[in-house]
Amino acid sequence: MSLAAVALFILLTVLFRTLISFPEYRTR
Repeated sequence: MSLAAVALFILLTVLFRTLISFPEYRTR
């Protein structure tokens, strides 16, 4: 697994978690 693949996977994971937690910040 290349470094670029790992970096892309981490970036997608952070972006996905941000999209999931975003509605919670708006409601609270």
